Amino acid sequence: MKDVLHQEFFTNTLYNLPVGIGIFHVPDPEDLKSIRYVLMNKIILDEMRKSREEVYGKLIVDVAPEAFASEVGLKVIETYRDVAVNGGIVNLGTVEYSNEQTAGIYECSVHPIQENYVYVMLRNVTELDQSRKELAEINRNLEKIVQRRTAELEKSRKELAEINKKLEIKVQQRTAELEHKNRELERFAYIASHDLQEPLRTISNYIAVIQEDFENDLSEEIGNYLQTIGKSAERMKALIIALLEFSRLGSNRERIEVDSKKIIVEVIDDLQHSIQSTKAKVKVDNLPRLSAYETELRQVFQNLMTNAIKFRKEDISPVIKIRYKEVEDFHQFSISDNGIGIASKDTERIFQIFHKLHLNKKYEGYGIGLANTRKIVELHGGTIWVESEIGEGSTFYFTICKQPGL
Repeated sequence: MKDVLHQEFFTNTLYNLPVGIGIFHVPDPEDLKSIRYVLMNKIILDEMRKSREEVYGKLIVDVAPEAFASEVGLKVIETYRDVAVNGGIVNLGTVEYSNEQTAGIYECSVHPIQENYVYVMLRNVTELDQSRKELAEINRNLEKIVQRRTAELEKSRKELAEINKKLEIKVQQRTAELEHKNRELERFAYIASHDLQEPLRTISNYIAVIQEDFENDLSEEIGNYLQTIGKSAERMKALIIALLEFSRLGSNRERIEVDSKKIIVEVIDDLQHSIQSTKAKVKVDNLPRLSAYETELRQVFQNLMTNAIKFRKEDISPVIKIRYKEVEDFHQFSISDNGIGIASKDTERIFQIFHKLHLNKKYEGYGIGLANTRKIVELHGGTIWVESEIGEGSTFYFTICKQPGL
């Protein structure tokens, strides 16, 4: 063994290894105090605060007698003996050791070399252990924070769920109330329309009787009065019929598959007189088959196309373009014109019932057409809006939900 240790290359290499290496001689397994240092490399000597001369060839009991008084130190010395006798590698794991010269936490393992000789591998992990402890403390603190935040989030989630539940109940109640009020309003409009028509019929009948029976006795002035009353009664009747139709929209009907291109062709045919008299041009995209209320959808197209012709510029023939595209779960149609346009402040109000932008006789109507149109579109689960500028024409967009009930 001495021949080996005296080899300069081996000794220098061992001495400068980046891990602590120490070789021990165990001459008498029965006597732990007979164990002596053979060679300690620089790392172990630095840990011991000793020089080579103070350690090499010396007994442990002489160099570090406190090791025998320490539970950890004695355990390590006993391991030297056990490995020298029995062989095999013993990993002592992490041990904490301190004396007057040194203190720290070490990873330690003992290995056999040959009979009565063993070597120990030692690594100071004090800083690493401290980092682990600090990291563990950080993790514990983080866990506490996470637990606290989780508890807070769970509390907030429960509170939000409770709020949502209450809101949902309120929404259901309000929806039920609105549906009830809408049904009452529709029933009122239906009944009122019927009840209002009866006195109008009476007025019209009396006017007819007076004009027929007293034709020769009536002055021209009274005759004009009667004509004015009759025309007013007819306008009132038309308004009541429009109101009745508004209240009936979507009632007791089912959506069916319809061909929107066919509907447009039929609407163009119905409006042929207006189209020809105004020299209007109608351009139509390829249009789809879709699920819809057929009569009501026809009314939407007819209302919008009628308006495009009605609200045209003087001396300029209307140009109407009907376009289509799919937008996610919706069919989207647009009807554009080159007419007089709509002020931006009025683009919402025009869909209100009885709202008229033009009060002069040039643009006749009752302010119900676009209200009807919006109601029909909403019955289809869609929305309607307009983009327009005064003098620049208008484009009405409306959507129809592909799946009824969504």
